[in-house]
Amino acid sequence: MKKIKNKIICGFAGIGKSYLAKELAGWIDLESTPFNKNWDLYTDVAIYMQKNGYTPMLSCHKELREKLKEKGANYIVVIPKLEHKQNYIKRYKERNNNEVFMKLFKQNFEKFIKEIVRDDEEENIIFLERENETLLDLT
Repeated sequence: MKKIKNKIICGFAGIGKSYLAKELAGWIDLESTPFNKNWDLYTDVAIYMQKNGYTPMLSCHKELREKLKEKGANYIVVIPKLEHKQNYIKRYKERNNNEVFMKLFKQNFEKFIKEIVRDDEEENIIFLERENETLLDLT
């Protein structure tokens, strides 16, 4: 098992970032929305938090991952397996994601996962192996 505490975690939608942040001290779900696609600021805040002993959890946006790479950040990417798509669609529905979100992930789940695998270093990627596994299971 790779050590994930005190690293920046780019986590795929639905892996349990928000839940983990509520359950464990020092784990922060750093939502991207307030940063309004200011990837420099978003990554700077995450790096600052990580250097100060926190485990910031971020989205998996391509631009974000590129900025983290560019800045030499100590990060990992946590993603589900492709075959778990239906389980994730169910999770999104259960957590009341809106129809726009649901449609985006129903149509692009495989594309998003394949893009991450193609773009990131293999040693930076952790797959959630079991269908109901979450980020909490990696702690």
